[in-house]
Amino acid sequence: MRVFTTIQSSLFVLLTTLTVAEAFLDTDQKCQLSIFTPFSTWWNNQTYSAVGLFNVFSNATTIGHSQLAAAIMAAQQFNDRDTSVVADLADLTTDCNVQFDLDNLLVYNSGETRYSASQALFRAETKPCAIVGPYTDRIANQLSVLALAGEIPHVVTRSYSLDVASDYLHPFTSSVYPDLRISARKVADYLLFKGRIDSVAILYDLNDVGPQRFEALKGEFQLRNIGHLGFSFIENIPEFGLDSALFPPLEALREIQNRGFRTIVFCLDDPLVSLQDVADAIVELGMDDGEHFFVFHDQFEPRLYVEEPNENITSVVLGSAWILALPEFHFHPELPFMQSWKNQGDDTVEFLNAINPIQDESSVGYIFAGEDFFQTVEPEYGAGFMFDAVMAVGIGACQAEKAADGTISSAAHQAAIREINFTSSTGRLSFGEDTPDRNGAREDDTVPFVAVNFVTEELGSFASPEIIFPGEQWKSISNTSFIYRDGTTFPPKNLRRPPKQNYLSKGLRIFGFTLMSISMAFGLASGIWVFVCRKHRILAASQPVFLYLICFGTIVQSSSIVTISFDESYGWTKNQLDKSCVSVGFQWLMFLPT
Repeated sequence: MRVFTTIQSSLFVLLTTLTVAEAFLDTDQKCQLSIFTPFSTWWNNQTYSAVGLFNVFSNATTIGHSQLAAAIMAAQQFNDRDTSVVADLADLTTDCNVQFDLDNLLVYNSGETRYSASQALFRAETKPCAIVGPYTDRIANQLSVLALAGEIPHVVTRSYSLDVASDYLHPFTSSVYPDLRISARKVADYLLFKGRIDSVAILYDLNDVGPQRFEALKGEFQLRNIGHLGFSFIENIPEFGLDSALFPPLEALREIQNRGFRTIVFCLDDPLVSLQDVADAIVELGMDDGEHFFVFHDQFEPRLYVEEPNENITSVVLGSAWILALPEFHFHPELPFMQSWKNQGDDTVEFLNAINPIQDESSVGYIFAGEDFFQTVEPEYGAGFMFDAVMAVGIGACQAEKAADGTISSAAHQAAIREINFTSSTGRLSFGEDTPDRNGAREDDTVPFVAVNFVTEELGSFASPEIIFPGEQWKSISNTSFIYRDGTTFPPKNLRRPPKQNYLSKGLRIFGFTLMSISMAFGLASGIWVFVCRKHRILAASQPVFLYLICFGTIVQSSSIVTISFDESYGWTKNQLDKSCVSVGFQWLMFLPT
C-alpha cells in the first residue's frame, strides 16, 4: 500500500510543478476526450457459460473494443442530440454549444502494463477536457491523482475503491459504477435471500484494497445480523517481493475448514494473481466437495483469470455465484441501448476501426470490426457504463455552460457532472452516495445487480441468474433454479459443519463407571460398618449421624458421573444436557460441605 501511495504522491508533486494553463472549455469549441479502455491483457478465454445472459463476458480485447464502440455511440448521439437512449438529452442540452471533438479523440489502452495509462496521459501533447475510464482499481487510482493535479474532470467506468470518488482524496473524479459500499449491500441482501445467515467466512487478500472490501462487507453483515468472520492471506506477487508463503491462502482456508464454515465470500483484489493459489488450496483441502457455497463479488468472470483451462479453477467456480452490477439491456434486448447498438451503420464501424489504438495486426489486442459488427456482436460487459460516462461528461459541460461567462472551467465542469440526474443505458445516473464526502460515488438503487450461476459447458446450460432491480428485492428472473456444485438445486447445509467433538469413548466411559461403582461401594460399605460399630467408643465420639451423612454424600457425588457422561452422541438434546448439568451442580452444592 505504501508503494502505491508513494507513486501517487510523486506524480502529484511532479504535475503540480508543471506550468500548464488552467483546463477549460471554450463555449464555441469542442471537448476533446481521453478514453481509457482495456484492449490487451494476458487473459485468455476459457469454456464457461454465464447462464441466462447474453454475450456479457469475454476477454479483455473484446471488452475494450466494445467499450470504445459504446463511447463513440455516446459521443455521436450527444453531438446529434439524439434521444434514442437518453430520452431527456434534448432538454438537458437546450441552448448548449458544446460538442465532442470526434476528430481528435485520445484513445489509450489501459491494460497494456500496470502504469501505461498514467504514463500515456502524462505524456499527451494536449490537455483533454475530460478523462473517461478506466476499468480497473489501481489504474483508476493513478488517473484520479493525475486528474486532480491537472484539474481535469474524470469519470471512472469501473472501480470499487472507496478512495476513487472521495471528495477528500480525489475531488475531480466521479464513478458511474457502484462502489464497494453498494456492492457489499447487494452481497449481504443476496445472502439473506439465499438463507445463508450464519457462519459466513470472508476471505480477502492483504493489500491496498482487500481490507476495504472486508470492512465494507463486515459493516453490511453486522447491520443484517449475518454471522461472519474474516480470514486474510498475502497474495503472491514476486515482482513486488511479496511471497504468499508468508501467509498463504492454504492456511487461511484450512482455518475456515477447521471452524466449519460452509459459505465463503471471496474478496480477491487481483484474481489474475490470487485465484490460482486459492483454487489450488480449496482442491487440496477437499473443499470443492459440494458442501460449500462460494460467492464472488465485484470481479470479472472466471474465464478471464488464467491463460489456459485449469482443472482446479473449474472445480471451484462450478456452482458458485458471481455478484456484479449488470445493466438491464443485457437480458432485455428490446431496451433502447441495445436497439441503438444494433442500428449503428458502416460509418460508425469505419470510425471504430480507425481510432483503435492497436493498429498492428500482429499485436495483442488487435481487432478489426466487420461491416456488420453492431448487428452481430452484442455489447460486452462495461459498454453501458462507458456510454453513460461519456454522456455524463457532455451533459455536465452543457449544465456548466449555463453559468459560464465565455469559458467553462474544469472545476465548474466537474461540479456540474456531480449534479447530473438522468436515465441512460445502465439506469438512472446520479452521484452523491450516502455521505457528504461521497459526492463522486454513484447513488444506490440505480443499476441492477445479478448473481450469475456459472456452470461448465460440459454440464450444459441451466438456470438464469438471480437479480435485484433498483428498489426491489433479490429474485430469479426465470422459472428455473440455481444449480450448485453437485449439479443439483439443493444448496449445501446452511450452518457451519459441526466441528470435531471430544466425546468420551466407550472404553473411557466404562472405566469411569467402574471407578464410580467402586467409590459408591466404598461409601455404602463404610456406612454399613459405621452402623454395625456405632456403639464403639471412638465412633460414638465421632457422631455416627455425621458419618452416615458423609457416606451418603460420597455415594450421591459419585453417582453424578452418570449424568455428566452423556453428550450429543447419545441423542440428548441441548435442553436435556442443560438439565443434566444443573442436576450435577445441585448434588455437589448439597453434599460438598460433607
